[in-house]
Amino acid sequence: MTTLGETGQILVTQAAADAYADARDLGFEEARRELTGLLLGARRRGDSRTGAESWRARSAGLGVDVGAMIARDGKLAIVTHVSVRPFVRRKGAGAAERRAERRRAERGEPEPGR
Repeated sequence: MTTLGETGQILVTQAAADAYADARDLGFEEARRELTGLLLGARRRGDSRTGAESWRARSAGLGVDVGAMIARDGKLAIVTHVSVRPFVRRKGAGAAERRAERRRAERGEPEPGR
């Protein structure tokens, strides 16, 4: 799968940098640099009805999950809008139950309720 950085140069608009700065409590230039670096590895989600491309980047280290709307001008990817949420690592209950069951089996313990 292609990343946003592989598609060309990224230009973050002031509106997108301001939105990211507000969400992360950063200054404008720091937010623009951090957002540009983060979006280099973004994965494509699809297109909107307006023709803009939708991309998503997540970073556990920074603790963010960013959705970005991209307009194209040739190879230039113009970041027009971002939405920023806290990064949440989710593991399903089913996976946890399977791990617990596997550990019990390795130890030779009976299943609960038996």
